[in-house]
Amino acid sequence: MDVCHHGRIRCWECARVQELEERVQELEQAIREALGRTEYGSAGARTYVEYVLRKALGDDV
Repeated sequence: MDVCHHGRIRCWECARVQELEERVQELEQAIREALGRTEYGSAGARTYVEYVLRKALGDDV
């Protein structure tokens, strides 16, 4: 059984936090894959979309 830091058996708060953290990881991965594709597709031009995505990821812009 999963026991959360509250000492309960998988309380809804911990389950929701874990669910959101997993979703954030999925979105970060999707953004990184999209950025990888734009690097190959563009002729070195840095687009505003690429700038915003990198900023959202916390990368150096």
